[in-house]
Amino acid sequence: MTLLAFPTKEFGGQEYSTDAEVAKFAGANGPSNLVLLQLGTLAEKVGWFKESKPTWNFNGKWVADMDGNRRLIDSAKDVIPALEALL
Repeated sequence: MTLLAFPTKEFGGQEYSTDAEVAKFAGANGPSNLVLLQLGTLAEKVGWFKESKPTWNFNGKWVADMDGNRRLIDSAKDVIPALEALL
């Protein structure tokens, strides 16, 4: 399983402002296998689903299987069951 983090500055200025700050936070709080992309506009990132629109941090989690089939997860409580279903 691979987890991707898409840091952005599209949430009203509440984010870290540099890649180094994001990496420090992710290293302290994220899983050890987290793939951290560079800061940027989400719509321009490879792997970002164009139908996704940033709303609020922690909303809009996507789960994708190895074939590229994806599912939007709206609630944090649904993430673990969705991941377990893929294993």
